[in-house]
Amino acid sequence: MKTIVGLFDSRHQAEATVQDLERAGYSRDRISVVAGKSAGAQTSPDANSETVRRDESLAEGAGTGAVIGGVTGGAAGLIASLAGLAIPGIGD
Repeated sequence: MKTIVGLFDSRHQAEATVQDLERAGYSRDRISVVAGKSAGAQTSPDANSETVRRDESLAEGAGTGAVIGGVTGGAAGLIASLAGLAIPGIGD
């Protein structure tokens, strides 16, 4: 399976690309759109607005998970390095 990523300056451009992909034969369940909160304010709600809201929630959850994982990993690394200094013979 191949993954293609596109970045767009506006929600309109992203929606037009989704429509082009659908016309090219790609099914809607194989296309994902992730947008920031400001993208939702640019247009009025439409048939795809529920999908965009769900994708925004997924992106926010992924961002939260990345922050939690980074903090946890950093703390674990700090503890491991301090333990190496505290145990005689390992920190030499």
